[in-house]
Amino acid sequence: MEHCCRNFGWNPGSGSGCHWSGSRSAGDGKALLFKYLGGVDAFPLTLDTKDPDEIIKTVLILQPGLGGVNLEDISQPKCFYVLDTLRKKARIPV
Repeated sequence: MEHCCRNFGWNPGSGSGCHWSGSRSAGDGKALLFKYLGGVDAFPLTLDTKDPDEIIKTVLILQPGLGGVNLEDISQPKCFYVLDTLRKKARIPV
C-alpha cells in the first residue's frame, strides 16, 4: 500500500493505510481502484464550473492526453447532455 500511496502523491503515515497530504476528492480513491483492480492509470480532475458546455469544451481540449473519461457528479438533466455530446464529438471513450 505504501508504494501505491507514493505513486498517487500521498504520504504514508504511521500505521496502516494512506493519509492525504492535503484536501482531495473522493476521486483519488476511485483512481486507486482503477489502478489496482483494473491496471488503469487514472487521476481525478475537478472542474470549477457547472456549465455543461464548459465541461464539454474542457474534455475536448484535454482529450489528446487522455485515454478515456469517466464522468461523475454532474446533475440531471445536464449529465445526459454532456454524456451524449461527448460521445458524439470525442475521439476517446466516455
